[in-house]
Amino acid sequence: MQIFGKKISNTMGNMKLERDIQELETKKQTLVMSVNNEIGTLKGLITAKFTEIGAESYNLHLRGEFSEEYFAEKFAEINALEQTIKERESKIAEISDRYNEEITLLKNLTPDVAPAPVASLGICTACNAVRIEGDAFCRGCGSRF
Repeated sequence: MQIFGKKISNTMGNMKLERDIQELETKKQTLVMSVNNEIGTLKGLITAKFTEIGAESYNLHLRGEFSEEYFAEKFAEINALEQTIKERESKIAEISDRYNEEITLLKNLTPDVAPAPVASLGICTACNAVRIEGDAFCRGCGSRF
């Protein structure tokens, strides 16, 4: 029975490790997706700024006016948005690196290793424990083989 117990705990340990790894993968993907959504929103804002600049450029052209201050302000807003995007992309890299380290550590862990397989000579008729070569008595219930 000891061998079955070891195998079961080993299997249960593997299942827990796999579940923990899956949970970390899910958390990482959720965080990365959230930051990617922020980046998408920021890129949309940049596109809107370009559209606004284009429309205003055309209007200024029609009126024969030009305002460097207006364009400098809009370009500064775009530069700030692009900087924020770079920061969010760095955040994604940090999230991925941190979670990948944890996942790698978990993948390298192993639960108690099951003993090497031993030739079985049958099953105990009293308790169904595996009889191992050399056993005179059952390891599960103590019955004589």
